[in-house]
Amino acid sequence: MLSRQKGAQSVEFAMLVIPFLILIIGFFEICRLLLVNIIFDAAVNAGVREAKTRPISPISDQAFAETIAKFPLIDKSKLVLDRSPLYAEHFSDLVNNKSVSKSRAVLGEYDVSYSFSFALLPSLTAQLSEPIGNMTTLKRKVLVSYDNK
Repeated sequence: MLSRQKGAQSVEFAMLVIPFLILIIGFFEICRLLLVNIIFDAAVNAGVREAKTRPISPISDQAFAETIAKFPLIDKSKLVLDRSPLYAEHFSDLVNNKSVSKSRAVLGEYDVSYSFSFALLPSLTAQLSEPIGNMTTLKRKVLVSYDNK
């Protein structure tokens, strides 16, 4: 009877360890995604503070992106300003997507996105980005009220 059970513990160990490792790796990746999401929020807020204290120019837009990229876990190559900022005098102009010149701007609307990629399971990034609707891209739309007027 004992000879038939040799190696049974190894098989049971393999049957338990593989799902357990997948669970641990998945937990790590989800926690990392949440951490990067929180850091990205803080980085965007810091970028907005930087943009609102500078005169409106392409340099202020660049400073916005560079401030975000300085934060830990944020890779500058994955950071994208989706379009040039929309400048407006009133909220109604922003709602109607009506832009004014930078000299008359009081408000600015920035669209920024960050492409998150999983560290331990990089193939999972491609699988989650296509069928579900790009679940791994963090997007923020922020409104800046300029102080330099």
